[in-house]
Amino acid sequence: MSNKNKNFDILDKILSDANVPARQGGAQWVPDPKHPNGGYMINGQEDFEQLVKSANDIEKYLRS
Repeated sequence: MSNKNKNFDILDKILSDANVPARQGGAQWVPDPKHPNGGYMINGQEDFEQLVKSANDIEKYLRS
C-alpha cells in the first residue's frame, strides 16, 4: 500500500470515529483551558476514553 493510500485510510478512520452517533446527543461539557474552545463535549467516561485512545493513535501514527 502506498503511503498516500495509508494516509487516506487513517484519515477515513479518524473521520468515521468522529461521526459516532452517540457523541451527537446528551453530551457533557468538559472545560479545558488548553483547548482552543475552552473545553470539549463528551457523553461520559467511555466516550472520553475513546477520545483519548483516538488522540493517542493519531499521535503514534504521526510519530512513526
